[in-house]
Amino acid sequence: MSGATQISSDTWFLSPGSADRLEIALPEWSTSAFEITITLRRTTLRRTNGLLAAQTKAWIAVPPPPSRLPASPKIGEATARDLVARADRLLEKGDIVGARAIYQRAAELGDASAALALGATYDPNRLWTLGALGLVGDKERARQWYQRASELGHREAKARLSALGF
Repeated sequence: MSGATQISSDTWFLSPGSADRLEIALPEWSTSAFEITITLRRTTLRRTNGLLAAQTKAWIAVPPPPSRLPASPKIGEATARDLVARADRLLEKGDIVGARAIYQRAAELGDASAALALGATYDPNRLWTLGALGLVGDKERARQWYQRASELGHREAKARLSALGF
């Protein structure tokens, strides 16, 4: 990583206003998504006082340049499968918001099952099967992701769209 100052083996200090200069180098030919936890702590003169201000997670997955892609399996497919498996584990734990973020990344890589699963996290008819008590569905977002799953060739997507009334 460059553009930040390393303060321990897995922690870096990023000074205010320097985010646009931050660079993260991933290992070449990596087919995995890297999970990064971003924590904002209150500081005074480059010393943290330990108080947590905000925290989030991000996943980075970058395939090699197209001219150097191996014939099979495709890097995007392998990464998408890994992301879907991670999202499934989060969903099993009841973390629907976290699962949505990962399913969306996998769907953006072209994974039809991820798009279908993401649609289900918004589908008012299916939220209860995910154990999402108290979470309100969003038919329009469910429709968008089911439509994307259909475009990507998922056989079940059209039936889900129909069940939503589209």
